[in-house]
Amino acid sequence: MAESERVRVLLVDDEPEFLNLTKYLLERSESMDVQTAHSAREGLERLQEDEFDAVVSDYLMPDLDGLDMLKIVRARGSDIPFIILTGRGREDIAIEALNSGADFYVRKGVDPRTQQMDITNSIRQSVARKKAIESASNSDRILTEVLTSITDGVCVLDGNRTIKYVNPAIEAWYPHLSPLVGKKCGDVFHPDSEDEAEDCSGLGALSSACMSRKVLPRKDPEGKVVGYSEIVSFPLTKREPGESGGVIQYIRDVTALRSLEERFDLFMDYSPAFVYMKDRDGRYVYANQRFEESLGIDRNDIIGKTDEELWLSESSSESREVDERVMEERETVKTVEVVERSDGPHELLTFRFPIMDFSGECSLLGGVSVDVSDIRRYEQALVSANEKLRILGDLTRHDALNQLAALHGWLSLATSSCEDSKRTESLEKMRRAMDALRDQLEFAADYESIGAAGSEWMSVNEAVEDAKAVLADSDVEVLCEAADLYVLADPVFGRVLRNMLDNSARHGQHVSRIRIGCEETTDSLMLNIEDDGVGIPDGDKEAIFERGFGENIGIGLHITRELLRTYGMTIREVGEHGKGAVFEIRIPKDRYHFGAVSDET
Repeated sequence: MAESERVRVLLVDDEPEFLNLTKYLLERSESMDVQTAHSAREGLERLQEDEFDAVVSDYLMPDLDGLDMLKIVRARGSDIPFIILTGRGREDIAIEALNSGADFYVRKGVDPRTQQMDITNSIRQSVARKKAIESASNSDRILTEVLTSITDGVCVLDGNRTIKYVNPAIEAWYPHLSPLVGKKCGDVFHPDSEDEAEDCSGLGALSSACMSRKVLPRKDPEGKVVGYSEIVSFPLTKREPGESGGVIQYIRDVTALRSLEERFDLFMDYSPAFVYMKDRDGRYVYANQRFEESLGIDRNDIIGKTDEELWLSESSSESREVDERVMEERETVKTVEVVERSDGPHELLTFRFPIMDFSGECSLLGGVSVDVSDIRRYEQALVSANEKLRILGDLTRHDALNQLAALHGWLSLATSSCEDSKRTESLEKMRRAMDALRDQLEFAADYESIGAAGSEWMSVNEAVEDAKAVLADSDVEVLCEAADLYVLADPVFGRVLRNMLDNSARHGQHVSRIRIGCEETTDSLMLNIEDDGVGIPDGDKEAIFERGFGENIGIGLHITRELLRTYGMTIREVGEHGKGAVFEIRIPKDRYHFGAVSDET
């Protein structure tokens, strides 16, 4: 390609690495000659000393920024194509730049190759557009050739927004409305608009005498959206200064870009994870819908705020320390955080990671948090269920061995006694023992579903009534003074009470009465099981709950304590030796209530 055919571009930025990289990428196509300036002032001097086809300038520069440079260039009367580079999230600057006469704006911080393509396209389109407008005054033939060759659309409106000219690209987008010349722009570009002042780019340019930009859906004859068009309108002036003579519109197909942005937004908003990004000052620049909902704060009120401004807590400063570590050390950090929500504490597994720009600088921090509260609860429930099943196995074996021992004793008596009455009594005792053994085995089989079954509110009075069956062959009186008490447990709790009654009857020596009562404290309830037996010696009050204590009795109380522990309850013996045993079961406040059964679990 000849030197004279190359597009001469002035690239202005205060970052040497960006200048060198972008110059290299733009010149690779051999269609551009790129000169560089390290400041806006140097760029203004170069424009006076030499001729260029286009200017590409960064916005954020010390002393004089790119927007100031643009205004000076336009004040000098130059209409050279001017492309502003802005950071992500600075749409306000981009809009001001376009209103001040910039031809395009390109976001910095994306992939260098993508950014180079955006800059290249902006340069080519703005240069082509400028040449097309310049050629219009010289030759309609040249104008037609230029406008026909470009793939983007060009449309000319008169002062009444009637279409006076469209290039072939626009005709191809709206074949069902052809011919377009003579139609109102609104009938073509936004026929379903309810607010023309809001949607019409041409009207905005005419009313403000400034550039106006809109992105509108493109529809087929059935009204189905088939794409999106970006319409940039520039007012034409009449001979009188400031008087508008019509509008020229530049229209490009942004369907692919819009689709990509929509898919990204949909993906992020439907993600079950909390996703956000922060800048180096710790201010949020992006938050997805899940993050917004979790905080109960509108997304617009999140952007631009820090953690300290959103919520005052010690975790905010801790979070800031982790953020700084990620940004400075450029490493991914995994943390587990507990945050308070309206429905209680939630445990979040959070990954923070650095986001690098094209120059290798860490300009943003990304965060992804997953709520693992349910998983933790499931894990704890599984551990609790397995523990209960283990204890249940011990309890079943314990009860079965007791019944087998009873069977063996009554069988010996039945076979050795010559009296029919004794033999009949022994056989009846054997039958009861066998029934009890069968009930125990059936209960153990039913309880295999413990992992799938949750806790429920159980009546202590009903559980005591069921537990009395273990004392069917004795004269022990059982009094329950907790008739309206309910505890949050599962059916095994009834076995605990049964085990306690059996323990008192077996080892109290002369127990005639067992009383079950309760007493509330500040944060719990004491369920007391008292008998009038011999009681427990002071030296054995702790040992009786250890596995294997005594003769064939230790495993029962050991299992009782372990089962109660799975409900968050504790047990101890507080009676006076010689005056009977008193077992005190402590039940947490959220595990009991009085009165009718609650719907809460």
